[in-house]
Amino acid sequence: MSMTKELRSLLELATQQGWKVEQRNTNHYKLVAPNGKVVFTSSTPSDRRAIENIKRDLRSGGLVIIRKNERRK
Repeated sequence: MSMTKELRSLLELATQQGWKVEQRNTNHYKLVAPNGKVVFTSSTPSDRRAIENIKRDLRSGGLVIIRKNERRK
């Protein structure tokens, strides 16, 4: 199975914001925030809420996510 487009963009965003992203042998990713918070995720999230839950976890580690319809000031 392949990674979803949305998850791929979240991983890229995390990397751009200083997170360390490691692919594990178990088809999962380990993301480490600059503040030390650790988030694990599957590379193929199957639950319909999975992406929203991953976003929530990343935000709690300090990731700034801007929605498409938002503009930076």
